[in-house]
Amino acid sequence: MKKVKVCSGPVCKNRGAKKLREKIETELQNQTEFDNIDVEYCSCRGNCEFSPNIEVNGNLFGNVTEENILQTVKDAPEEKKLIN
Repeated sequence: MKKVKVCSGPVCKNRGAKKLREKIETELQNQTEFDNIDVEYCSCRGNCEFSPNIEVNGNLFGNVTEENILQTVKDAPEEKKLIN
């Protein structure tokens, strides 16, 4: 199961975080490939420069849009990956 957290910090909110959550929740209702996803809000992740941000299984993604959120979630690793 993928756990998707949409940042609810003030900058992310101002840059469309609510629309991102609505987009992914709509897809959850319409597509079976998103059956194994849990979506919730989270507090600020400190990546405001690249907001709006989502976290998928502990991996942070910035500059997320309604157009790329579904692909971002699909492509996200199943577990947290550390990048050096």
